[in-house]
Amino acid sequence: MSFVSGITSRTRRLPIVGLLLLATVLTPMAASAHYLGGSWAYGGGFLLPLSYQNQAGGFPAYSSAIVQGASNWYSTPTPSDLYSTGGSANIIANTVWDTSSSYWGVTHLYAGQQICFFFGCFTINSEIPYGAYTNPTSLGSAWTNYWSGSITLNRATLDVESDFTRIKVATHELGHVQGLGHAYTPNCTSVMQQGYLAFNRPQAHDSYDFDRLYPGYWSAPYAC
Repeated sequence: MSFVSGITSRTRRLPIVGLLLLATVLTPMAASAHYLGGSWAYGGGFLLPLSYQNQAGGFPAYSSAIVQGASNWYSTPTPSDLYSTGGSANIIANTVWDTSSSYWGVTHLYAGQQICFFFGCFTINSEIPYGAYTNPTSLGSAWTNYWSGSITLNRATLDVESDFTRIKVATHELGHVQGLGHAYTPNCTSVMQQGYLAFNRPQAHDSYDFDRLYPGYWSAPYAC
C-alpha cells in the first residue's frame, strides 16, 4: 500500500485527509450479502484497533496463517488495525479438530443485549443475531456494538490444504469478525467469497465494503 502523501502510525502509512479526502458464520449468507449486522465501536479516526490473541501456537501452520491474515487486513486502505496481544483481547483466534462437519472456519461475534422485564432492564453478553445485509446496519436498539469475537480454523478439513488456502480462510474469518458478510453481488472479486480462490488477500471490493462499514478518513472506491 502506498500513498503520495502520508503520516506514519504503528508503522503504517496513512492518507492525509486534506489531500485525499463462517468458511461461514452460524447462519447461511444470502447471495447479495455484504454485512452481518452491527459493528465494533469506531469513532471515525484513522484506525480501528482490534486486538487478537493467537491461541494456535501449538499448530505453527495455523498460527502463521492467523498472523498473515491479520497482516493482510492491516495492509489494506481501510482503518483495519488487527494487532496481536498475549493478554486480554477483543478477538480470540484458535483451532479445533471437528470431523462432524465440512467447514473450514467459523466466526462468533458477541454484543451487549438489553433484556427488559416488568421490574427493569439489564444488559447481557449475547451472540449476535447474524443477518445478511447489502448495506451496513445496526443490530437494533436493544443491542450495543460488538463486545468480543472469535475465529476458529478446523484442522480436520484444513490439514490437507495448502498454506495458501489456510491463509485465505484466516483472512476470510477475520473479515467476518470485523463485521463483513459474504460478497456475491454477483461475482464480486472478494476474499469474502467461499471456497477456493486464486488469491488469499482482501481485494478492492473488500476495502470498499470495509470503508462503508467504518467510514472515516479512508475511502476506497467502489469495485466488484
